[in-house]
Amino acid sequence: MPTEQSKRRVLVLYLILFFAAWTACDLLLAPRLAGLSRTALILVRDVGLKALIWLFPALLLIRRYDGWLAVPRRDLFRAPRSWRLCWEILLFFALCLILGSLIRNRGLSLSPSFIPADLIWILFVGLMEETVFRGWLLNLLLEPGDFDRDKLPWKPVAITSVLFLLIHFPLWCRTGALAANLAGGAFLSILVLSLVFSLTFLRSRSLIIPIVLHSAWDLLVTVL
Repeated sequence: MPTEQSKRRVLVLYLILFFAAWTACDLLLAPRLAGLSRTALILVRDVGLKALIWLFPALLLIRRYDGWLAVPRRDLFRAPRSWRLCWEILLFFALCLILGSLIRNRGLSLSPSFIPADLIWILFVGLMEETVFRGWLLNLLLEPGDFDRDKLPWKPVAITSVLFLLIHFPLWCRTGALAANLAGGAFLSILVLSLVFSLTFLRSRSLIIPIVLHSAWDLLVTVL
């Protein structure tokens, strides 16, 4: 059995390397790709680089430290027994975004910036981000007893949500949106979404529902 110290050491080292790599990619490398077409940019930055920095290391760590995880590797991508919770949350997401669009635009219309190539990164973003934040980080912080329905493991869920928020900071800094998102409260939606994805992972003990919800949210936001 791993000690808390060994878990903490692995976690801290991973977070330093992960955040450093993605910050450098977003702040230093991404501006150099600005000359690419929208489709090429999506393939290189949002799929290729993100897979190298997010997905593949997380999958290797999940395999390496499988015995440390609350949900073992073999169960992470198993189909959930029931999809009811997923459909309920998807309906809630859709209603919230449609209502927000109606209030803001006084009508419902597709986003003019949406292009079919956006479906490429939407297809992968849920898989990559949920593998890192739920399949690896939250899974490492949880204990088997945390799946007891009578108690909610707020500490690991809160830590994961804060980390999920912080990984958006490099993008917001590069686009000049950091101050506006913090002052306007937009950052709260990131924390709420992370909470929802974490709770569905706890409820299903699988990454499938968080991945579907994450990708569906990004699709709805991008289209509307």
